[in-house]
Formats: sequence, structure tokens, C-alpha cells
Amino acid sequence: MRRLVIGMLALGLLLGVPLGGLLGGCGRPAGDQTTAGAGPPPTVDDLVRLDEQARQALARWADAVAAHGDGPRFVPIDDGFGLVGDREPEIAANFKSAVMAGQLEAAPGVLPAGDPGTGEVRWDDGSTVTLPLRSAEAALHSLTEPRRDDCGGCTPLRVTGARLVTVTTRTDRGPATVPAWEFALAGTAARITKVAVAASAAITVSPPPWDGSHRPAGLWVESAEVAADGRTVTAHFTGGRAGTGPCTSDYTARAVESELAAVIIVEEHPHAAPHPAPATMACDLAGHPRTATLTLAAPLAQRTLLQVVDGKPIPTTR
Repeated sequence: MRRLVIGMLALGLLLGVPLGGLLGGCGRPAGDQTTAGAGPPPTVDDLVRLDEQARQALARWADAVAAHGDGPRFVPIDDGFGLVGDREPEIAANFKSAVMAGQLEAAPGVLPAGDPGTGEVRWDDGSTVTLPLRSAEAALHSLTEPRRDDCGGCTPLRVTGARLVTVTTRTDRGPATVPAWEFALAGTAARITKVAVAASAAITVSPPPWDGSHRPAGLWVESAEVAADGRTVTAHFTGGRAGTGPCTSDYTARAVESELAAVIIVEEHPHAAPHPAPATMACDLAGHPRTATLTLAAPLAQRTLLQVVDGKPIPTTR
């Protein structure tokens, strides 16, 4: 196991759930959890709905950028939570329940006091920004709110100390090394981390309210790569099996753009089954790694790639 896992990966390990399960299934449209490679082609109504979701996502992003104001850009992909070390088997179940319920407690005087000042965020290309940091108390508070008491009778985890370290986290510009608070816990060698960059220094956006009766459409893009020309984007996602026969699909991608962001829309084009279909024919439920390439109308530059499903940033390598 790697020493440090950040964000969704750490959450997946903590929950014992594969990463794909945290991202909405096997990459099928969020509103259409059908068998992989067996769905119908998108209708005109489907495309109109996707375009409307994209426009709403761009509007929410414009509001988030405006609220952030001028200053260095830091766009995290994950929530900044990390797990260091392995949980001992005898405490693993309680550990998971307590963390997920925000049941973390620190006695007065345990956490470092004072303003930690600023810290450097560094990307793989060598570029850096200096950002204000939040205190250990504020970072712990972000892990404990909202606190839930319905954790199956779990025992709260007692925080015994905190120190500033650096971790690697995903951003809209690729992996970045950032300051983080590492919290030691009583009764275990495992520690938890939380990115120390002040919330006010990061550009984040909230997805629209979840409506189970009208779930969002679209495929979840797991990551994207931008070519040297700044316009050619390769989207990585999970979809139906490649091929030319029944239960296979082709995919195309396009973008709805603004001056601040571009929303990636991946469309599935399933290959038709024979008619009438054999009674024994069935498509498997497995998801397959797939890619689709699109060309932006203008170079991405400082803009951010967004999901059409919920409008959040896509992990992007430039």
C-alpha cells in the first residue's frame, strides 16, 4: 500500500469501496444505469438536456470564480482528506465509522496554536503559488462537520497531536504538492491528513441538489489530458466494450465552453444488435476503460475542464 492516499482514493480505501463505485457506477450515464454497451443512442432530448446541464455548470463555475476574486488559482479536485499507514485489524471497523461520522475529538491544548501563515503549492511542471493556510483546529473542524451521532455505536477517535507535512493532491492542473495537517490518533499508528490550504484560497463549486427522480445525465470523465497545442483534449472514462458487434459502443466527445471553463460531454454510440435479437444474447455489466478526443474552440490556458454530470473540475494533465 502506498504511504499516502489522498481524497477519493483514500475515501475508497476507508470505505472498502472500489473507486469506480464512488464515481457513480461503471461510467454509464448517471441517469441511465443500464447494462454496459447495451444502451440506446442519445436522442435529441438527451442532447438538449446535456447542453442545458453544461450551461448550468458554466454558470455555477463563473459564480465560484467571481466569489474567489483575484489572486493565485488553486482548484482542488478532492476534498483534501488523506490516510497514512494501515489501520490495525482490531480497530478498522470503528476507525471507518468514526471518521465517516466526524467523530474526532481533541483535548484543549493538543493542537498547535496560532496562525500557520502561508505555504507553497507546487505542480510537477515546477510552477508554484503561495497561499494562506488554515490552522490545525480549522482543518480538524472541517473533518468533524457535519458530525453525526448515528454511527452504530462507534467510539470517537481521540486526536493526540498535529503537525504540518506535505502531501500530493489532484488539481485541475495535475498533481500538486501541498501543505497538509497530519493528525495523530490514540490507539493506532494510522494517521489522517487534511490539506492545509485555507478554504478561501481554493476555487470550489457545489453540485446542484440531488434529485433521485430526475438524475443528471452524462458520463463521468475520470481524467483528461491536454496536448501541447492547448486545444486537443483526451477524455478517459469507463464505458461499454470496444468492437463492432452487439454489446459494443463507440464514443465521441465535445465541449460546451465559456471564457472560464469547458464542460466535456461524452456521447455513446452503441452498435445495433441483430433484429430480432437471439433469446440467449445478453450484454455483460462490466465497464471498460475508454477514451475519446475532442478539440476545444480555443486553447484551455487558465480555464478549467468540468464534468457535465455535476459541474465539478476534472483531474487534468496539461
